[in-house]
Amino acid sequence: MNRGDESSESRDEILARFGIRIAEQRKARGWTQRGLGLHTNVAPTRLSRMERGGVWPKPEELVALRQALGLTLDELVLGEAGPGLEEQEQRLAKLLKELAPVEDWEAVLRLLRVLISGYRNPRGDEGRP
Repeated sequence: MNRGDESSESRDEILARFGIRIAEQRKARGWTQRGLGLHTNVAPTRLSRMERGGVWPKPEELVALRQALGLTLDELVLGEAGPGLEEQEQRLAKLLKELAPVEDWEAVLRLLRVLISGYRNPRGDEGRP
């Protein structure tokens, strides 16, 4: 079966579980919908609809919910954590082995450091105004 054949029932079930997770996480923190709304800038009426499985959050609401509840997107949307640090390290090591032979790893690591430096400081201004 391809994605186009998925029933709306499965989407409804996913949406309902998502709403239940939001409500459970909110209540675990002792927050009302109004309280969660203050942390996320999402109207309590909209949060109520999300918790009842009536509406998906907009992308910016999803990010705000994730941040306020201290969850990853996988945990919030799917109810499960993504890969742990150890698994990510293993995947990275595997990719590194595919990228270059062991004797070239120092050069690859230097390149990665340059890329990371550019990512952290895209203007290259070393923190100058």
